[in-house]
Amino acid sequence: MNNKLLLIINPNSGDGEAKNWMYDIISTLSTKYKYITTYLSKSREDIINTLSECGKEYDAVVCSGGDGTLHEVLNGLVKSGADIPIGYIPTGTINDFAFSHNIPFNAVQCLDIIENGIPVRYDYGMIEGMAFTYVAAFGSFMDVCYKTSQEAKAMFGVVAYVTEALKKLTSLKSYRVKVVTENETIEENLVCGLASNSKSIASLKVFKNNNPDMLTDGLLDITLIKFPKNIAEFTEAITAFMTSSESSLIYRTKAKNVTFYFEGDYPEWTADGEFGGSGQAMSINIVPKGMQIIEKNPDSLEDKK
Repeated sequence: MNNKLLLIINPNSGDGEAKNWMYDIISTLSTKYKYITTYLSKSREDIINTLSECGKEYDAVVCSGGDGTLHEVLNGLVKSGADIPIGYIPTGTINDFAFSHNIPFNAVQCLDIIENGIPVRYDYGMIEGMAFTYVAAFGSFMDVCYKTSQEAKAMFGVVAYVTEALKKLTSLKSYRVKVVTENETIEENLVCGLASNSKSIASLKVFKNNNPDMLTDGLLDITLIKFPKNIAEFTEAITAFMTSSESSLIYRTKAKNVTFYFEGDYPEWTADGEFGGSGQAMSINIVPKGMQIIEKNPDSLEDKK
């Protein structure tokens, strides 16, 4: 039996149901952990500050919340220097990380995995000192991805994104950027840029080679979207991005490190949907297999049946 577990619950995540599962979570995980401390987050960056102070006191951390909650857990652990397994119960709205890592959207199934699973190492990213679990990005296209309603996505697919994007056509901002990696330098007018380690963005499979190996290959997936000159190019760009299809307006590459140098105005970045900073130059790098996620044990009896 492991000794100490820190259970972190975001009571405001998703529909707020996470806090109602506390007893069941503690009851189930008490078979694996001798001591369980429960912590309910109170405000933005509260989890980061708490874990940065006490992360090394625990053998594992389990969090219930959305992508933002997991983002804060990772950053708190990085700040504390604690390299301990993370169990994740996704209760957010988007849950991109869970989708990429095949973590079920069912609390009972998640608890079974955490109770009987094993830690698996995955890459994560860093943007100017901030860790991110799956994506750092800038630009209007990311707003479209996250603000298109789930109902519209389910009913209309890509058309829903195009419709939402057209609302932003007149306010699109172009950035003159020099993008430098260890392999190449690109200069272009961009409307959006991403550095990611994920199989999906906003529940969309935006990458062609959508396999688990991309999460541990030690490389960032970099996507650059050129500024569209008219409605036709705009529609082409967003459709190609959402469907991982080819377009002259989208450039995709991989790298260990990338720096974005902006001429003139520079944008705000997001990291896992949270504020990721801003500046004339923004450097991003991959941390190979730097975090541990508790996943289903492939050698479990259930899998052998």
